[in-house]
Amino acid sequence: MPNRRGSTDFHRSSCSVAIGALDGRAAWSTRGSCASRSALANRDWRTAIERYQEAFQYPKNLEVAARTPDFKAHLNWALGSAYVAAGHRSEARAAFEAVLAEKYAQPALGTYYQALVLRELGSRSEATSRLAQLEERARALVASSSARGGRGGAVGEYLMSLVLSARLRSSSSATRSRSSWRFWASRISGAA
Repeated sequence: MPNRRGSTDFHRSSCSVAIGALDGRAAWSTRGSCASRSALANRDWRTAIERYQEAFQYPKNLEVAARTPDFKAHLNWALGSAYVAAGHRSEARAAFEAVLAEKYAQPALGTYYQALVLRELGSRSEATSRLAQLEERARALVASSSARGGRGGAVGEYLMSLVLSARLRSSSSATRSRSSWRFWASRISGAA
């Protein structure tokens, strides 16, 4: 949940991303997000919001169109969080509703952002349900990757790390988090 100092629950990764290794769309979005996070850290709400809004637009020189469907839950969550930090709850709600409007064939990264939005809007039980769906999907990806190889395991582990991170921030699910940590600790140590 965002606070007045600009700290948020979205990715706290460093902005020292090797942007050249990303495709044009990802590089543009990452550049906008990094500039926004820097502005948030400096409590420059207006600049942060402007940079997040810019991240929604692809520059013409990329010579690529938006993906279809072009999921933007991560950007809408970040924009909504910046609005909350700036004290603009009504604008934040519009961005959060855009996150909830995205539909996925199966739980995906956007499901994580939907859970964060639901928690922010006070729908804790539905947020917990979305995290449970995402956890189930993450476990399935790891299991299928172990059985037949592929990169699904890395995706599953990343999704599970987000689920566990979100749960650890919620004191009401401490028991479930401990059991999840035990499961993943056993997977990593090779005991499973």
